[in-house]
Amino acid sequence: MVPLRVVVISRNSVRIVSPIGGNVITTALLPLETDVTSVAYLPCEEKLFVLEKSGILTLFNCKDNPCCKELQTTQSELGIITSVAVYELFMDEEDIEDMLEEDRWLAVAVQAQKYSHVKSKEDPLSKEKQGTSLLLAGTKKGYLLVLDYKSGGANFSVKAHNDAVSLIACNPNKDQVISTSTDNVVQIWRLYPHSKEVLSLIMSFCAASTPCLMTTTQERLCIAWNKPELATYSIDVYSFCDFG
Repeated sequence: MVPLRVVVISRNSVRIVSPIGGNVITTALLPLETDVTSVAYLPCEEKLFVLEKSGILTLFNCKDNPCCKELQTTQSELGIITSVAVYELFMDEEDIEDMLEEDRWLAVAVQAQKYSHVKSKEDPLSKEKQGTSLLLAGTKKGYLLVLDYKSGGANFSVKAHNDAVSLIACNPNKDQVISTSTDNVVQIWRLYPHSKEVLSLIMSFCAASTPCLMTTTQERLCIAWNKPELATYSIDVYSFCDFG
């Protein structure tokens, strides 16, 4: 079981905090006057990704305190990186049973291996048991990327928006990724973690202004909007049931 963690951005540092006792687990120390625009944390591997306004994405190893810097990358061909997010899904025994009920071919493969006299080294459920972790990034040219965080290269890319990708949110329970842009368009994507075509567009809708914050719960998408002319913020809540 992966422990719960909270990521806190403070001046010249990003901290990983325990939500139970409030203890600081580790800290990523940043140069003075670093302008952090986005962070993403991968708890299963204890990796922290910090994105600066300049487009520099830095990978930190959180097993030590302070964190150790492992890699820095930018994407020049597909545009400067403007947002990052982590998609992470782990399946327990109940989730695997539900999946086998839906996928009869996979269920047959599991039963065949179980009762076969010749034991195969390959487990049909190896990918599901290991879990899925993907690092997603958006660029100034409107691309959505799946990055290899060990090399910094892009394993997959798709032209998602006409302008810069401003926010990315993930809902692993629905296998969905949501992206927003400065073109005021919100895109809902289906994510296929084990396919070459990782993202497939489900739907999109236009907003009156660019979202400033976005998050997901198990069944809800929450988007915050800033209305400068009224000096107010508003929050819209959507049901994922409406997105297919």
